[in-house]
Amino acid sequence: MQLDSFKNENFLNTAPSLQSLEEWLVYLESLDPNNIELGLERVKKVFDALFLKSLEKCSIVEIAGTNGKGSTAAVIAATLDQSGIKYGLYTSPHVLDFRERIVINGQKVDTALLLEAFAKVKDCMERTHSPLTYFEFTTLAAFFCFKKSHVDALVLEIGLGGRLDAVNILKANIAVITSIDYDHMQYLGNTLLEIANEKAGIIKEDSQVVVGRVDEKVLSFLREKAKTLHCSFYAFDYDFGVSTENGFVYFANSSASNINFHFTKPKVHENDAGIAIKVLHLLRDRGFRIRDSVIASVLTEVSLLGRGQCIKQHPRVCVDVAHNPEAISYLVRRLQETLCKGSRFLVLGMLKDKDVESVATLLKDSFSSFYLCSLKGPRGEGKERLQKAFSNLGKGAMCRTFDSVEQALKSVLAEAEGDDEVIITGSFVTVANALSFLNEKYGENNDRTK
Repeated sequence: MQLDSFKNENFLNTAPSLQSLEEWLVYLESLDPNNIELGLERVKKVFDALFLKSLEKCSIVEIAGTNGKGSTAAVIAATLDQSGIKYGLYTSPHVLDFRERIVINGQKVDTALLLEAFAKVKDCMERTHSPLTYFEFTTLAAFFCFKKSHVDALVLEIGLGGRLDAVNILKANIAVITSIDYDHMQYLGNTLLEIANEKAGIIKEDSQVVVGRVDEKVLSFLREKAKTLHCSFYAFDYDFGVSTENGFVYFANSSASNINFHFTKPKVHENDAGIAIKVLHLLRDRGFRIRDSVIASVLTEVSLLGRGQCIKQHPRVCVDVAHNPEAISYLVRRLQETLCKGSRFLVLGMLKDKDVESVATLLKDSFSSFYLCSLKGPRGEGKERLQKAFSNLGKGAMCRTFDSVEQALKSVLAEAEGDDEVIITGSFVTVANALSFLNEKYGENNDRTK
């Protein structure tokens, strides 16, 4: 089924009979956000029609932030799973399989349940005359799946911003803001405080707020927002934090105690690890049986698809979905800490709305060659802008350009030798294309994580 088959239909008209997940996903891609006004009013009408308010009986963790949302959510969810707690996890975007977005008790959502959820959301959307975007539709479908699965806890990643994000239709007991940096400025604002204001929209009255390392002015703003809403407030490096001087140590300061435990360095960023531990301790305070030993085990094991993931060795090929300056800076620091006996090659593809020039500046000294590729689709950036960015930095002679990620990979893999390293980054789209190509070439069983 082709997307074009939906494009000329009225937004709320009944679509052709939808039976398979593939057909539903094509339909969802046809939902045009440009035809819809911003706000949660439409979402609330469908939310109410689906009787989803009962989900607020669960303990709900909502996670906003520029970077680190997925890693923080993964640690929390994996710990709930290993603790025997019934939970739902909602994240976005997916990398290879849409069902990655909706996880229930450690498993991707059952396809039959997902199709039922899609049908219910579509029916309520049409009955209430409330057109939804792709993300709004899929968020409500996820909530339907969680309700039918009778979960006790929800871990929900905010898609964009916070205030107007569909996930924010539910009131969080614990609101998390992992980081604040420049990204999606066309939607969130051009200053850190404007961006913080959008993300702070997930903070609700009488909730608990956990904030990662952020700019001091941003921290003051968020602290005041929490105070106004009578919330408990916990800030990284003030109320809790981590030390990496002797292994990995988490600490929490309170009038009652200092909580310290040691384990080897986690696979996720220390900021995300610290935030996740704090959230898990707050959930424990809410009555969930969560042991520190389980948290420690999860932190040494958890990994995410497409985040610092090594696909093969000799040459070493790794993918990372970093796509903004903050995330790219972290990637560069990791590379500096890792020995590469040979040469490092970069495969880079980005989206049009990203800060290509700043990313190029950060990456320019870490690689011997740059394989720059265009990304398909209306949001995909062309290779020309990437090449110009690196050329302006004096790296033009080291750049090669390609019309697709697949072409770039074929070229770099033909050139790279056993001791070399290939890093593929810049976008979820870049990583998804790369994983599809590499899994076909080398087989999914060759996947490994750092």
